[in-house]
Amino acid sequence: MVDLLTKLNEDLENIGLLNSVAAFYNIKKEYKKSLGYSFQVLEREPLNKQALKNIVFGYRGRGEPGNVLDYGNRYSMIDPDDINLQYIFGEIFAKTLRCQKAIPYLQQVLKKDDTYRNAESLLNQCLPYERGEEISTG
Repeated sequence: MVDLLTKLNEDLENIGLLNSVAAFYNIKKEYKKSLGYSFQVLEREPLNKQALKNIVFGYRGRGEPGNVLDYGNRYSMIDPDDINLQYIFGEIFAKTLRCQKAIPYLQQVLKKDDTYRNAESLLNQCLPYERGEEISTG
């Protein structure tokens, strides 16, 4: 990481390096730092795919569903079929009890990859809502 930051300090305009540093901080769960680098990219390129992806993951990590959906919608303009984004939309809608919106996303994910982590579990949690059943909360 030190080498990456050193290179970035030598070339502060390098979008690839900014995105790499942002992705690194997301992995380390230092979401605020990640968002800072990602927004620097968006200032130069408002629809930079990697920066938007980093922002979605950063806000998801911070537990900010509104921002996840806002930036996720921008990201979906560039790559609407990205399975990770579809899962995140499904996850956010399921966790905020908007299962009617979650179900199509989760079904798309499972259609592409029926082993996608947690997708089937979230879908199964939402299906009773779709049928109008009472949901037991534990």
